[in-house]
Amino acid sequence: MRYDGDTYQTIPLSQIRMTDDVFRITTAEDIKEIAATLEFVGLIRPPIVRPTGDASGYIIIAGFQRIAAAIALGWKNIEARILAFETDDFKCALLAVADNSFERPLNLIELSNALRLLAKFIPEGKDLRQIADALKLPSNPNFFQKLLKIGKLHRSIQEGILQEVVSLPSALLLEKMDQNTAITLSDLLKELKVSLNKQRELIVIIDEIAKREDTTIAAIIGAAPIRTIRQNPDLDRNQKYQQLRQYLNNRRYPNLSAANSQFADVIASLSLPSTIRIVPPPGFEGKYFSLSLSFSDLSDLISQYDAIHDKIQHPKLTQFFHSRNLSFDLEK
Repeated sequence: MRYDGDTYQTIPLSQIRMTDDVFRITTAEDIKEIAATLEFVGLIRPPIVRPTGDASGYIIIAGFQRIAAAIALGWKNIEARILAFETDDFKCALLAVADNSFERPLNLIELSNALRLLAKFIPEGKDLRQIADALKLPSNPNFFQKLLKIGKLHRSIQEGILQEVVSLPSALLLEKMDQNTAITLSDLLKELKVSLNKQRELIVIIDEIAKREDTTIAAIIGAAPIRTIRQNPDLDRNQKYQQLRQYLNNRRYPNLSAANSQFADVIASLSLPSTIRIVPPPGFEGKYFSLSLSFSDLSDLISQYDAIHDKIQHPKLTQFFHSRNLSFDLEK
């Protein structure tokens, strides 16, 4: 991709404005490998720069790491492809993207950076997806929109995506929230390092609690019980997740929590042998409980039957079912 007016020249590194990163695509910050390559074989691909408006220096279009590595090595000058000052921003964006996408696979954030850069400078009437496809970028409409959204996220959340501790679906949920809330939730996900489904479960239930209690997500995550769990050095990440999940479920579904606690107390009072189990309906939302017996022979079955017949007449069990307005005849 060559434009009229391009030249190759050796320029002073001191004249390159390192802080101007409008056209930056890469997320990598470690320049050790590039520096080693420069030192061993020299510069293979000159960076691309464009003169500044006042002609006092240059802005980087492509080659941020190459230039940073050259500076780290103590170079004073570098060979560069210099675009004409008149080269418009869209053409610069095309070069910036192509310099990356044609050389290596891009990570999710780099893909997002590339698409957002093109979208920022694309002239009216041009098809962004068609251009993306030509530059080896994803052009599937659904994935395309997702990539554009994660580019809006705070850098700390994007780092979580790159570290694969914040999933893309989770990041899209965070994108709908205000920045501080999203960062707070992202920090929790990065700390726990749980699976995609568990991430989504945490985000959804915390958001539901906030809406139900008319409070903020930050207030929920900052609650004393959650702080205690997160700061407990004796718990591994999975144990912390399990305890957090239990606390959040109890807070989100207080009636269900009370029912579970009451039922557990009843079962404990019955002192059932391990061969007999009474199982409540899921979420205590159904009408039917289940009873399971384990036995080895007919004699054992009779013994189990006699045991359960005695247990079901326990006053706590009777009271529990009556409180649920379940009518049944214990004599049957």
